[in-house]
Amino acid sequence: MYSPLLLNIALIGDRTQIVHLADGFDVLGFRIVRIRKRGTDKWHVYAFIADKLVETLKRKIKALTQRLSHLGYKIALIRINQILLGWADYFRHAVAKHTIQCLHTFIWWRMVR
Repeated sequence: MYSPLLLNIALIGDRTQIVHLADGFDVLGFRIVRIRKRGTDKWHVYAFIADKLVETLKRKIKALTQRLSHLGYKIALIRINQILLGWADYFRHAVAKHTIQCLHTFIWWRMVR
């Protein structure tokens, strides 16, 4: 018996493409790519956070931390924390140590300024 979910899948011609796994592809905000693990000869498939979503998050943070913003400091911090918690929960399975460190530095300096 076929699942109803599988029967409703349709390929969209202009957005569907075949790529090599070494080149990687973006799906649902993740960048899926096959990379050789450091220090070994083994190859693994990793899921990173797509660059497009990082830029979107930075734009949201900039909008909340503008100097002329009418939001209070406390309300801006609460909203930023809500966004970051949801974002971190969604990408909890991604390889994101470097990306999270860069975002931490970015957000810290936005709040300090």
